[in-house]
Amino acid sequence: MESTFITGSTGFVGKNLLKSLVKDTELTEFYLLVRNIEKAKRILAEIIEEAKRINKEVIFLEGNITKKYLSLSEDNTYLIKDVEEVYHLAANISLSKKDRDNVTRVNLNGTINLFNMIKDFSRLKKTYYFSTGYICGKGKQVVKEEWIIDKKEFRNPYEESKYLAERFIKEFTDSYNIPVTIIRPTIIGTDNKLKYKELVNQTIYYYADILRKAVLLQENNKPIRLVGKPDITFNLITIEDLIKILIKIRALKQSSKIYHLASKSNFSVSSYLEGIKEAIGFNSEYKFVNTDDFKNTTVAENFINKKTENYFEYDLDSYIQLDVQNIQEIGKELEIEDRDNKWIKNHIKDFLLSTKNEFIKKI
Repeated sequence: MESTFITGSTGFVGKNLLKSLVKDTELTEFYLLVRNIEKAKRILAEIIEEAKRINKEVIFLEGNITKKYLSLSEDNTYLIKDVEEVYHLAANISLSKKDRDNVTRVNLNGTINLFNMIKDFSRLKKTYYFSTGYICGKGKQVVKEEWIIDKKEFRNPYEESKYLAERFIKEFTDSYNIPVTIIRPTIIGTDNKLKYKELVNQTIYYYADILRKAVLLQENNKPIRLVGKPDITFNLITIEDLIKILIKIRALKQSSKIYHLASKSNFSVSSYLEGIKEAIGFNSEYKFVNTDDFKNTTVAENFINKKTENYFEYDLDSYIQLDVQNIQEIGKELEIEDRDNKWIKNHIKDFLLSTKNEFIKKI
């Protein structure tokens, strides 16, 4: 039987990946590292039922990625020693500098713990490590699909922890000859309106929701100042495209490569804000300022700043371009849509309009 070991299966990406691995691959046994088995079973209930329906098995192993041997029992450790594939998605995605210790413990130490285990897996054929497209840190740059070295300036502990984890993996795999594919996704969105509620507290969706709330606090439709620069850009890939590409990568013979899972082109923040304005009926304008110039703030501006301070580093310095050479042919074969500024404007507008009723219930 073909089997796999997965960390982070209850997260947004992990859940969608597990669903596709169950439905669309020859894998039959899925060992999942989770902190709380009962909670994980509730989150993954539909996938468990689907697996049973097609005679596949989902096995939950209680443990902790931050502990030596992942806190797995001796029996559970024995269960996974013959798996053919490993997917490491478990991560602390906090951007807060206050969470440095926890972020490092999960993202770096957890990766070290996992690799120290899998180096002894005799049947291991493929390992997938989920990093981030923002591993390159600060500054205007084109990021290649290759190992990144000698980076020193990062926007937050999350970026730094992922960079250090990749550095560790590079040195570790050179020593133990473990086949590792590095997956660097950018911001993750969705084409599925039913999944909006799972993303409402993340990245561009969270920021849009905060701006929607702030308008209710602003007097007389006055302009709202935002920390940032008008020429910054960002990149996004939908979870639907990401999973399709991942499944295709898995089918390839090459098992050690770096892939940027990102859109071909970046999106402008101005197009994103236009979509927000149209959705919430904000008839004034957003003005960008540096943090040092932000004085005499309004109630709405104070609210935005308090809720989005972890994004300031991106609002002021987001000029990276991700090289996507390694997925270009895959994208063509899968007919992945090229998305542009018009798409992001309509997308964030659709998100806000689709979640309007839930928003109204909360206010």
